[in-house]
Amino acid sequence: KKIISIGYQHASTNRAHSYLNYRNSESQSPKPNKIYTTGEPQRDVLCSHWNWPEEKVDILGSFRFHNIKNYIRDRDARQKNLRLLLIIGNGHELINFEKLIQNNYEVFENCELMIRPYPYSWVDQQKVALLKITKDFPELKVSQQSFEEAVEWSDYTLSCSTSSGIESILLGRINTYICLNNYIIQDPYIDKFDENFIFRINSVDDLQGFINFSKQLSLEKYNMVLKSQIDNAKKIYSDPLK
Repeated sequence: KKIISIGYQHASTNRAHSYLNYRNSESQSPKPNKIYTTGEPQRDVLCSHWNWPEEKVDILGSFRFHNIKNYIRDRDARQKNLRLLLIIGNGHELINFEKLIQNNYEVFENCELMIRPYPYSWVDQQKVALLKITKDFPELKVSQQSFEEAVEWSDYTLSCSTSSGIESILLGRINTYICLNNYIIQDPYIDKFDENFIFRINSVDDLQGFINFSKQLSLEKYNMVLKSQIDNAKKIYSDPLK
């Protein structure tokens, strides 16, 4: 009997996912007869960037989809400490974040910073980076709760490679891309998200600028930006029940 293989591409891809390249002779990873993906922008990237034949790609939706009926934010960070949640996707990101903020902890004045380490690998190197940060910044919080609870605590989320940053948008928080890459640009937003509605941090000066901007953003404007991000995120991670 002929065996038909079916794959599911669950993450928002970035340039590190070269194994997905359908026609690259240097990428000889097994390819399924058909691949399902999370949403229309991701399907377009698979076909245009990774060279998948259109007839082999279809949309299934994503378990990261959340349909919050009332996403309107009512916590005004202008009147309280700004809560930032950094979501780590690779071990080197936490090391690079420690280097980024080294001797610059004053940027977090009137802020609360929580870090959610990557929970499944790179445990030791993340511990080393956290120890270095807490030595000079003892106010740091390290997330011990579920992902959803950590996002609920925050005002804004920051992330680099992980698709959880996009998921945090669907849970009702503005997400900001912070560049913590080593050699390969791992950016889940490229070619899939309207650049007018994504903030980008590439330096400690950018981080300071983002914090200053966030502290002045009214609730009305916060919710306007969030709505635009949600509209984009729902295209990447679409409803699996539709």
